[in-house]
Amino acid sequence: MNRKKLLEVARRSPLFRSIGDRQLRQILGHFHLHRLDKGDYLFRADQRSRVMYIVAEGKLRVEKVALENQIVRIAALTPGDIVGEVALLTGEKHSGQVRALTDATLAGIAKKELDPLLRHHPRLLQNLTRIEALRLRHNIVRENKKPDDLGFIVHLYFTTPSDFRAAAPPVVAALTAQRLKALRILDHRFLQLGQTGVAEKLRRRVSQMLIRNPSAYLYLDVSALPADLIQALVKLADRLVVTLSEDKASVEAAHKVLQHKTVTDRLAVLNPLITTIHHASRDHFLVSEIEKSIRMPVKWRLKLPKDFWERDEVKSVTMQSVTIARAICGTSQGIAFGGGGARALSEIGVISELERYRIEFDHVAGTSMGSLIAALYAQGLTSREMSEKFVRFLPTDKGLLRYNLPFISFFRDKNVNRILRRLFGRQRIEDLPKPLTIIAADLISGQEIRIRKGLVWRAVRASMSLPVIFPPVKYHGYYLVDGGAINNVPGNALREQGVERILGINCTPLEDSTIKDYLIETNLFQLLKPGEKFWTNLKRVLKALRLFFTRPPILQIANRAMMLEGSELIKQKSREFDLLLSPDVARFGLFEFERREEIIDAGRYYTRDHTTDLKKLFRRN
Repeated sequence: MNRKKLLEVARRSPLFRSIGDRQLRQILGHFHLHRLDKGDYLFRADQRSRVMYIVAEGKLRVEKVALENQIVRIAALTPGDIVGEVALLTGEKHSGQVRALTDATLAGIAKKELDPLLRHHPRLLQNLTRIEALRLRHNIVRENKKPDDLGFIVHLYFTTPSDFRAAAPPVVAALTAQRLKALRILDHRFLQLGQTGVAEKLRRRVSQMLIRNPSAYLYLDVSALPADLIQALVKLADRLVVTLSEDKASVEAAHKVLQHKTVTDRLAVLNPLITTIHHASRDHFLVSEIEKSIRMPVKWRLKLPKDFWERDEVKSVTMQSVTIARAICGTSQGIAFGGGGARALSEIGVISELERYRIEFDHVAGTSMGSLIAALYAQGLTSREMSEKFVRFLPTDKGLLRYNLPFISFFRDKNVNRILRRLFGRQRIEDLPKPLTIIAADLISGQEIRIRKGLVWRAVRASMSLPVIFPPVKYHGYYLVDGGAINNVPGNALREQGVERILGINCTPLEDSTIKDYLIETNLFQLLKPGEKFWTNLKRVLKALRLFFTRPPILQIANRAMMLEGSELIKQKSREFDLLLSPDVARFGLFEFERREEIIDAGRYYTRDHTTDLKKLFRRN
């Protein structure tokens, strides 16, 4: 890059605003040009530097290294932007790192040369002060928004040909559906580079492509690619995704490439997303065996139904592909369903409105009755299908409550178990189309237990074990009860999985008048007090007696006492959610499943009042 092009860039830079060409040429004479290849670091976090840079050509990215070596994108730098000025002015170490997204040229100036320029050119000092003030203001009022530039995403498939045909097209379609700004989809034709100088040609081609497009996604079946080309791709990648079939040949091929000495150092920086393609076979490797071989954790499994090729069953694969695509793009969305007995049916109303706005979530968590709604949602059921399930299996609370000798609980759990088995059969959490987390509490240690594997019905049953009402569930050495008192709306369980946007639904009202109404309704002495309405009230006595003995007030009191702490925790944890919905369900009782339609409508109407927030915060398909 020559000085003439540098002058053209400087004229557009906010640093040199309102400075004439004559003075600008004098100032630029103190800058020195620096060249970076794609992937090179200008500086890293905690390094000291006494140089401020102006981007003259190419693109760079400002990043921070978060927990578990996760790279967080802070900002993108394009020609005219300045970087490194804070460390230069304060004398402190760099708080982040800057890496070249493309081949880049920068003009740098040291502090000892900049100080005289600031004294002799007041306009330059004013511009630098204005830039820093704007950045400070941006940090104060910053929106939780990441830059759209994803850089060069490389997706390597170590799979059988049939698995590649089953997995690659739906993932590409799901990526396209994310509607990211200028995402370029590439395939194997991008690698037509000739026979000589392949690595250098590839670097230049990737750099030129990223200058025109903020993001590019290249997916490849690597079975026919030479090892040196794969290594060059890994070196140039800004995001690496690896998909393996769970057979011996695929795992060995992945091991050979990923454990090569020229690749391992780069993998530690990239923190690649590892997925597998699973279909039932005794010959296939277990996930633990795959992780041991490639020395990296498997994040997702794309489960193919047994009859995938015969029935062309694409619904489940499509849902799973959306989860993988959003993980690749950093646009994942999660929904946390709270407990609340029959009041949790309002969550079906919320889901019906989300369907209306075409907002879908790819990560799911739930507690207590919310775990049942969460499991149905993770199956891929619509709100109408969920409502029909409740009509069929749980039209009233009679199916739940069967008296027991009150040594451990007041009610037996046989009916609950039977209902849940009929709902979910032998289905396992790890085989659901959407990742599911169910929250329970260990009665012995008091710790929160997050269930992400095992039979769905048993996990839901454990999460619904309201103390005193139902007996605890013995599960892998724990004695599990309802997790509502510990984590009634488990948004943090999703956030800790790296989910970007989280919607929470709280069905536990902060104030509950149903207990007071219930006690008034069952006050036999008040009903039998002599007066004009004595004979009318006498007819209500039998009804009150029946209600009192079949649904004793201890049910309401025990649930409310446990959920009081849950309500306080929800108020404190509201910042864990991008949006927390609390439908108006205080008028409904804990076990009033027969008022299903009213409760669902309450969730639906409440959600309509928050349409603007939902559309603003969450992506629509």
